[in-house]
Amino acid sequence: TDLTPEQRRQAGVPRELRGALVTDVSEDSAAWKAGLRPGDVVRDINRRQVEDAESAIELAQSLENSRILLRVW
Repeated sequence: TDLTPEQRRQAGVPRELRGALVTDVSEDSAAWKAGLRPGDVVRDINRRQVEDAESAIELAQSLENSRILLRVW
């Protein structure tokens, strides 16, 4: 999801940081096994900047069934 001002404040996320907030991760998924958790902010996918939730979804779907490099805050 997109980060709201309240979520930014609660998590201490700097205002200038762009990304998408992870709200749910299936415990049987590769993402969970790699350490992705609700509350993480995805900043980059395969070195491409994530601006918001929509761009994160588009990037992830284009790489389906591939290894994905995430930069997470």
